[in-house]
Amino acid sequence: MTDLRLFKYELEVALQQNDWHVSKAMIQLAKLNSLHTQSEKMLKESQLKYETLAEVMRQKIQLRYDPTLHQASLDFLDTLTADIQRYQEKMNEIAAERIKVTHMLNHLQLRKETYLEHRKTCQSEFIVDAQNKQLSEIDRDWSARAMWSQRTVASR
Repeated sequence: MTDLRLFKYELEVALQQNDWHVSKAMIQLAKLNSLHTQSEKMLKESQLKYETLAEVMRQKIQLRYDPTLHQASLDFLDTLTADIQRYQEKMNEIAAERIKVTHMLNHLQLRKETYLEHRKTCQSEFIVDAQNKQLSEIDRDWSARAMWSQRTVASR
C-alpha cells in the first residue's frame, strides 16, 4: 500500500480557487433569487392595487362622482402602471442575470469535475510510480543478497 500523504497535487491551488468561485457564484445566485422573489411580491401587490382601484373607478363612474377625485385616481393608476412595468423590467433583468450566473456556475462545476478527475489520474500515476520504485528497491535488495550469498558460499 502506497502512502498518499506524500502525494502533492500541483493544481490544488487552482482547485481551491475554483471552489471559491463556485461559492461566490452560489451566493450571487441566492441573492438574485431573493431579489426576484421580492420583485415578484411587489409586482403582485401593485397589480392587486391597480385591479382594486380600477374596479372601484368602474363602479364610481356610473354614479357620476367628483371629476377631481376621478383624475387623481387616474393619475394613481398611471403611477401603478409605471410601477408594474418597472417591476416587470427588473424581474426580466434579474432573470437574465440568473441565467448568466447559472451558466457560469455550471462551467465552474464542470471545471471542478475536470480538476478532480485530473487529480485522481495524478494519484493513480503517483501510486504506480511509487510501486515501481518499491519493486525496483526490492529487486536491487534481492540482487544484492543473491550476490552476497554467492560470495559467502564461494568463500567457504
